[in-house]
Amino acid sequence: MRIKEISEKDREKALELVLSVFMQYVAPDYSEQGIQAFKDFIHNQESIDMLKIYGAYIDNEIVGVIATKNNGNH
Repeated sequence: MRIKEISEKDREKALELVLSVFMQYVAPDYSEQGIQAFKDFIHNQESIDMLKIYGAYIDNEIVGVIATKNNGNH
């Protein structure tokens, strides 16, 4: 496994993985409003551009994602 910053070309795949995991494991405990707020956030280019996004890759396939903001302070 290797970890690297997500490139612009992999960003869409990474966000699809984030949404998939959210919907399967987190969304069942959220209200419809909370689910929509999360979806709105990950589809908001300005919000996503404020993040530094890293991916965990196995054989060039993204298998995990983590994001930080404020230069890693959050």
